[in-house]
Formats: sequence, structure tokens, C-alpha cells
Amino acid sequence: MIKRRNIRPHIRKKGEKPLIGKYKGKPKRWVVERTNSWHNRFRAILIRWERKAENYLASLYLASSIIVFNFLIGSFETGSKLDNWSFCP
Repeated sequence: MIKRRNIRPHIRKKGEKPLIGKYKGKPKRWVVERTNSWHNRFRAILIRWERKAENYLASLYLASSIIVFNFLIGSFETGSKLDNWSFCP
């Protein structure tokens, strides 16, 4: 799947200069780590009691929906604009 999408993995070393071209800027690894942390709050996903892959995938979808819902509710309560949200890179 990665080869079909032409994705090249690159883990930067400390002090390495940013990549040139459309990959300018800082790495977005923290977005992935934060999302994994949010998913790990759901015990059914963390422990994986489901035997069928379809049920586990449904648990992931449900957890992701709850995360996005809570994020949207929080942003509306605080009055922040969704234009600058960093949920997705």
C-alpha cells in the first residue's frame, strides 16, 4: 500500500535541515502520537477483545467518532475557529 501511494519514510535526525520542496517544515509525528494516545484511552481498542477484524474496525470508527465529536464540542464551547484546528495535518 505504501508503494502504491509513493510514500517515502524519513525519520529526521537531530540537527538535520528541513527537506526541500513540498515537505518543508517540521515533522508531523506528534499528530500521530497524539491520535494514538487518544485511541488508547478506549480499553476495547487498547486490549482488543474482539476476535473479528470487522468488530475491531467498528470499535476504531466509534472511538474516532467520539474523539472528533468531543473535539468539536470543545471548540464550539470555547468559541475557537475551526479554520486553524490541527486535528489533521
